[in-house]
Order: sequence, then C-alpha cells, then structure tokens
Amino acid sequence: MFFLIFGVLTLHLSWLDANAPNSTGNPWYGVACLGILLASVIVHELGHLIVSLRLGIPVDEVVIGPLGGLGPLATTPEPQCELVVSTAGPLANLGVCFVSAFCLALMADPSLSLTGLMNPLVPTAVLDGDPLIVGMKITFWINWLLILINLIPAFPFDGGRALRALLQLVNPNIDGPKAIVVVARAAKITALALLILAYFNFSKNQMAPLQTWFALALLAIFVFFSAKKEEAMATQTQIDEAVFGYDFSAGYTSLERSTPRATTTKPAPSALARWWKRRQALRAQRRRDVEVQEDGRVDELLIQVHQSGLHSLSPADRELLRRVSQRYRNRTK
Repeated sequence: MFFLIFGVLTLHLSWLDANAPNSTGNPWYGVACLGILLASVIVHELGHLIVSLRLGIPVDEVVIGPLGGLGPLATTPEPQCELVVSTAGPLANLGVCFVSAFCLALMADPSLSLTGLMNPLVPTAVLDGDPLIVGMKITFWINWLLILINLIPAFPFDGGRALRALLQLVNPNIDGPKAIVVVARAAKITALALLILAYFNFSKNQMAPLQTWFALALLAIFVFFSAKKEEAMATQTQIDEAVFGYDFSAGYTSLERSTPRATTTKPAPSALARWWKRRQALRAQRRRDVEVQEDGRVDELLIQVHQSGLHSLSPADRELLRRVSQRYRNRTK
C-alpha cells in the first residue's frame, strides 16, 4: 500500500516536472524509474529472503517498500545470523550495480564515468544517451541509492539491524534492548547530520517539484521518529524484564482479586481492529505450524547427534536447535 502511494506521488511529480516552463523532461522517465525501483526492491527483498531461509530462519512476511527493508522475523536470530541476513539485501543491490556498470561499459562510450552516477543527491548525465543506456544508468543509480539508504544505522533500515548485531558480537553482555537503545541514539545523530546536509542543499532558485533539501529533511524526520519509537519500546522492554523477572505466581490470585473490575461496557471493536485481530491470529497460527515442523526436525537432529556427534550438524541445523531450545526455555519461565 505504501509503495502504491509512493508510486502515485512519483508519477505526479514527474508530470509536474515535464510540464514546467522550459522543461525538457519526459514523463515516461518517471514511469521507468518507478518500474526499475520496484524491480530493485524485489531483488533486495529476495536477497534477505533467500539468506534467511538458507539459515533456517522463518520469515512471517516480506515488506515491499520504496526503500527496501526486511519483514518481521518469526524469531530473533543469533547476532552473526542477523548480520548476514541484514547485509544480504544491500549486497544484492550491489550485484545489480556491477551488472549495470558492466552493461554500460559494453554499450556506452568508453570515456563514460560512473562517478557522476554515484552522487546520491544530484546524479549527472543520467538522461544522456539512447533509452537503453539511460535505463542502465537509472538502474545503477537507484540500486546505489538503495545501498546507501539501507546503510543508515537506524531501524527499519538494514544498517540498524547490522549495527545491533555488531554490537552484540563485539560485546556479548549487551542484550537486544540495550543494543537497540544504542542504535536509536546513533540514528538520532544521523538524523541531525541529514538535517545539516539538507540545510546546505537548500536553494530557493531550485525549480524541481521535489527539491533535494526537502527529501533529505523528510528522511531525517523519518529516521528521528523511528529511532524515538524503537528507543521507547526497548526501554519499556527493559522495564518489563526488570519488573516481571520476579516470581509473582504465589501472589497472583490475590493480586487479581484486589484489582477493581471495570463497570463500564467496552465499545465494540472497529472493522480495522477486527481485521488486525484476524491478521494476528493468522500469523500466530503460522508460527505454531512452523514450531510443529521444527519440533519434528529437532527429533531427527537429536538422533543424528546421538549417532554421528554434534560436529555432523550444519550451521542451519545448529541455529534450529538453538532457536527451539530458546523457545523451550521461554515456556518454562
């Protein structure tokens, strides 16, 4: 849905640019850019998905957004696995950059330099050449832009997940919530840097419908508030773990009896709330199905370990055993 809104806005801006005074723009370039962006995001997500499945990490859903990003994972993988999964998407885009650069080297003038196309803000000479060369240039620039954006150390970008995994690898004493807080603070600093960059790119004489400084400012605002949200959720998780880490089982029933019952009738849930509840129930059912399959696989792996030893397991099998063991421990808490 978000990609659809982004696409409509992109087509509208390309139409405004083509109809601006003294403009030589072609509105069909906007359509081409949108199609190339969609294909590049799909390649990005396939990189995440393939690596996740190869490592034995189930993925609930795949998010197709204008900036890429991995969908929510059913379980939190080990830091080294999360690092590999988070970098798979940008590496897939890097592969597309290499392919498009190779094609440009074969088709275009040998004197063509990719330096201008590596400018993420104002690429130069993108529209020079025949349509096929222009398409390759746009493909290179869009995939390069996706790489740079996803390297931003902020959630939901891949850089945020990669930084969290690196923090936990460097210091095993840092748990998930603490690492998220560190990433959120780094994201706020990045948002400030983006705002400063937007300020230096501000120009009242720029005639483009969507000015560069405005896009940078929007990205900075998005990064800042995403970091603020993640930091608040991580802080609340730390508080919950500190409070509910104690055993309340002995006094739970008395606490329940002392809690006053609400006398007001709750309003009926809205259609959106019912849809969300059904969606959550479906995801929970899928997760239970995955757990049943994993439990059956664990029995086979235990037999294999008994017969051939632990060294006979592949990294994906070891990750599966660790994940199922963690799930069993959480059930006993």
